[in-house]
Amino acid sequence: MTAAPTTSTPLLTVSDLHVTLGEAHILSGVDIDLRSGELLGLAGPNGAGKTTLLRATTGVVEIDRGRIELDGDALSSFSRLELARRVAVVQQLPEAPSSITLGDLVLLGRNPYLSLLGRESAHDYRVADDAMRQAGCEALAGRALDTLSGGERR
Repeated sequence: MTAAPTTSTPLLTVSDLHVTLGEAHILSGVDIDLRSGELLGLAGPNGAGKTTLLRATTGVVEIDRGRIELDGDALSSFSRLELARRVAVVQQLPEAPSSITLGDLVLLGRNPYLSLLGRESAHDYRVADDAMRQAGCEALAGRALDTLSGGERR
């Protein structure tokens, strides 16, 4: 599989990131530039700060110091709705009813685009279907999460 060409402008920039949770200094001086088409893997022992880094870059955890940018704009400049429309995180073990289908779980990613009490449109279904096609899991769309193997869930 060939990686997509990268651009010169980073989609995600993390500069001198510091995060403290309670009394514990979890992250100190983290720097990342991630461009379109690049893939970043985080490896390390439990408690090394991988999840904290992910939570900080998605605005879930408050940072002590540093800067996080999406497409050149400070993460802090985005409203919660704008951020939800731009960033999505799929947990290792999603907290969802085990009977929900994979297709319905993916469709939940369209919620930030719905109005209050709004329903998904045909466009939302097409976007979700396209996302599953790109991930190579469209054949699993109708399967309940509790029927998927560990590999299929990943």
